[in-house]
Amino acid sequence: MNYAAILGDDGESATCAIAFHRGWVVATDDRGAMRFIRRELPHLEIISTLEIVKHWADKKCPEPSKLQDVLQKIKVKARYSPDRNHPLQGWWEAAFIEF
Repeated sequence: MNYAAILGDDGESATCAIAFHRGWVVATDDRGAMRFIRRELPHLEIISTLEIVKHWADKKCPEPSKLQDVLQKIKVKARYSPDRNHPLQGWWEAAFIEF
């Protein structure tokens, strides 16, 4: 399937194609890609940026300044902030308030 034609983004389409063919989890925050995966590839699990970062923080217990630096870079450089309905949105906000 030509995911690029459907999703309109080479990165997201490559992610979907690899995950589909290898049976891997898809890591994306793109709403269109998530809708597509849920509709066309419902057997694939979707995880978000926050799930990855929180897992890292929980396992590695970085210094608070390191976690804040990582989250700030995600916010500024990737221009990412979680949707208000994201299950980890409260964790995101608390991480910025704590530091």
